[in-house]
Amino acid sequence: GFGTCSAILNMVDDVCRARNNKMCSVIAALDYRQAFDSVNHDVLLAKLKFYKFDDLSLEWFSSYLRGRSQVTKVDGQFSEWLPKAVGFYLFCMLQVWTASWVSVHCMQCR
Repeated sequence: GFGTCSAILNMVDDVCRARNNKMCSVIAALDYRQAFDSVNHDVLLAKLKFYKFDDLSLEWFSSYLRGRSQVTKVDGQFSEWLPKAVGFYLFCMLQVWTASWVSVHCMQCR
């Protein structure tokens, strides 16, 4: 198996090889980022405790999950900062780059 970044790099390499051989690539991808917006922090922490995470680890997770806020930027305008009640933050620059690159590549295949 591959880690996430290795899998993405492998996919990009496959797409590049196909393009070099004048073949078109089709990729179906699932975006699970929104799935984590519904994670209840108390339930998550209770499950970690059930699975015998030590107190220090539970405190670390709790401090990461609690007291978060978010802001949205649309057309250069920022919203006010609001507390983020559920969910947690995931970000992968390579994922964003790959999604943009694949979109452009598929448009060029047409």
